[in-house]
Amino acid sequence: MNKRGFTLVELLIVIAIIALLAALLFPVFLSVRAKGRQTVCTSNLHQLGLAITLYAQDSDDLFPYGGDPTDLQTDAWQTAEGGQFWPEGHDMPRLQDVLRPYIKAADVWRCPSDTGFDHADFSSGDLDAHPSDYAQYGVSYGYRTELALRHKSLSTLTSFEKRAPYTEHGVSEINLLCDQVGSWHGSGTNERFNVLMIDSHVVSFSYGRTRQAWNLTLDKPGPERKYAMIQVGRPAPHFTAPAFDPELPANAPFRPISLSDYAGRWLVFFWYPSDFTHVCPTEITALSDRMEEFSELDCDILGASTDSEECHQAWAQVPREANGIAGVRFPLLSDRTHRIAREYGVLVEERGLTLRGLFIIDPEGTVQHATINNLNVGRSVSETLRVLQAVQSGGLCPSDWKPGQKNLGVLSLGHAA
Repeated sequence: MNKRGFTLVELLIVIAIIALLAALLFPVFLSVRAKGRQTVCTSNLHQLGLAITLYAQDSDDLFPYGGDPTDLQTDAWQTAEGGQFWPEGHDMPRLQDVLRPYIKAADVWRCPSDTGFDHADFSSGDLDAHPSDYAQYGVSYGYRTELALRHKSLSTLTSFEKRAPYTEHGVSEINLLCDQVGSWHGSGTNERFNVLMIDSHVVSFSYGRTRQAWNLTLDKPGPERKYAMIQVGRPAPHFTAPAFDPELPANAPFRPISLSDYAGRWLVFFWYPSDFTHVCPTEITALSDRMEEFSELDCDILGASTDSEECHQAWAQVPREANGIAGVRFPLLSDRTHRIAREYGVLVEERGLTLRGLFIIDPEGTVQHATINNLNVGRSVSETLRVLQAVQSGGLCPSDWKPGQKNLGVLSLGHAA
């Protein structure tokens, strides 16, 4: 009896059928795998919630006094909460060590989807958490450490929105532990966080919903504090603070900078919210790329934020295509005490960062222009140049005035324009 092998056509048909089945089954396999990881992560958080409850029962109803890697391995607490918990928040014991008597298996601290990160979504500190947060530091979850630092009681805890009417929220709406980054359980605009709430239930939140939980304050706010706005035509508040200066040698790039250093020259002094963000590098690099135009107007540029000068230096080493500011050509001031930002009226007190304030200061130290944008809106370099040239012209400049156009006359001191 003759045995007939597969023809080429038959082989191609078989391969096509296998490929079709793989295309149909692979997404199903991925979905099942993701759901399995989600289930394990949720179970871990439930067990951690039980351990924290047991700890509180043995510890006068207080939360575990310990920190996660973003607390202990970064300088985030230098700026968080106005710096009031620095260095205490950095010097706490590890949370997993504090809870070890209540947790039998160390693996409960591991999210199966933990693939590491460089920057936690809800912390200002950078962290090399590779190949995973758990592998590097023994824990995948971020802790609301201020619960311990503020000595809050589990059974009486409440939280509030930060703005009037200061709506009160209960324990079911206050986060306790959550994934460090949303990309572990989602991607793009569909990032998800598994979040353990104070009442021990676990939810899957979007990025926005998770941020809402983090933004609740644990102490009821009083009346909103008012900050003096810089008054144009008055002397700029004096300052001296450490700065990163890219023009200095790479092995010694720091120096103190004072407002008086710019006496006799114009200065564009601008504030931005934070290093290693998204809008800020576009502003800084745009200003840096047009420095010659400012220099031709006898004007220097100085940037500032509440980050440390070391953080400024690290950011300046990151390529621009990776949201860095490589090649920046002007100094970046460090206001870790928040005093200068407060005096210039740009400090967001509850977050320890600043609004996008920009001030044009003349050679005598007088503020000639001031503008403040909210956190999400960048500024125009062209408009800054236009205003600088208008101020320097000394004349009455109509709407949309541009260099080369006539003024309406010379500004007479003591008379309205």
